[in-house]
Amino acid sequence: MRTISAVLVVLLVGCAPIPEPGPVPELVVEQRGVGDGPRLVSMQAWMQAADYASADRFEARLRGYFDAAVDADLLHDRTVVVLPEYVGAWLVAVDEGAGVYEDGTLGGAMGGLAMAHLPGFLWSSWTAGVDDGDAFAAFTEKARPMAAAYQQTMSRLANDFDVTLVAGSILLPGAELVDGAVQVSPGAPLENVSVVYDADGIAVAISRKVFPTADETGFLTAASVDDIAVVDTPAGRLGVLVCADAWFPQSYGRLASEGVELLAVPTFHTGEDIWEKPWGGYSGQAAPSDVDVADIDSLTEAEAWEKYAVPGRAIPAGVRGAVTVPLRGQLWDLADDGQAFLVDGDGHARMPRTDGPGLFVLRLPE
Repeated sequence: MRTISAVLVVLLVGCAPIPEPGPVPELVVEQRGVGDGPRLVSMQAWMQAADYASADRFEARLRGYFDAAVDADLLHDRTVVVLPEYVGAWLVAVDEGAGVYEDGTLGGAMGGLAMAHLPGFLWSSWTAGVDDGDAFAAFTEKARPMAAAYQQTMSRLANDFDVTLVAGSILLPGAELVDGAVQVSPGAPLENVSVVYDADGIAVAISRKVFPTADETGFLTAASVDDIAVVDTPAGRLGVLVCADAWFPQSYGRLASEGVELLAVPTFHTGEDIWEKPWGGYSGQAAPSDVDVADIDSLTEAEAWEKYAVPGRAIPAGVRGAVTVPLRGQLWDLADDGQAFLVDGDGHARMPRTDGPGLFVLRLPE
């Protein structure tokens, strides 16, 4: 996992002051449409490792983006705000020592986390029953504080800003809703889930990822299509697809059968400049029958998203408006990329490909 000397460094700095987050790039605001009806706000959060040092820091960083949305007059009582995939996943680092946030690599940071929770981590890893027991163990050991910080933050933001909130995604074992809040069962199968909160801050639905990617299949459990969340909101009937689920006809069959009008798709694109690199095909899954295999290694990742994901599939499924939103930031040595898409009956638009925060608004008519 790490050399003995490296582990000693993590332990020695565990009592050091937690580093402050650095400066955030300038926020970009773009809008599509001019209607006064429902609004979908794709909130491209730009996050740093130090933002995950505590629940309060996590909330403060996200609250800043909500405040900016208010200042730009983007929110009203029929607004759905959508946060990115994995925005809650890095709460695995919450309440750890300074070394976890200062380490330059995710592997090193998770090694320090494992050492801080060694007995439980080793047991969870040995008994995981999955290929990547270490990843499973890290998220299992931190499941309760992760869920608590996520619940506190997302409930407050939805309530304080009076919006429906699709709270990005988080990796949790056995996530369920109990009395309007997220609860977990450490040791249960680990899933990539997105929770929807209403304007009272109550958790009203969980959407579970049905088609994990190759990077996730070693430690995450796939859900069924029936686990895709569909919920009535003041903006309309809303469906939530977690990233890769937006590439599959089965997902849109579920949306169509449930009469979904609005679609939110939190995303996370890992890899340096992956957006303009050749598309490698369906990661970890078989390609659907309607995919032209000649497009693999021919289209770019961005072009493939346009053809086979939300821009190409949402409107034919009866969806009125849809948004995607990527996670950006400085998270250890993780490279990220991507653009938000705004999709309506007139077509779609790619939002700026910016390594910084963004507020991208789809405005729909009544």
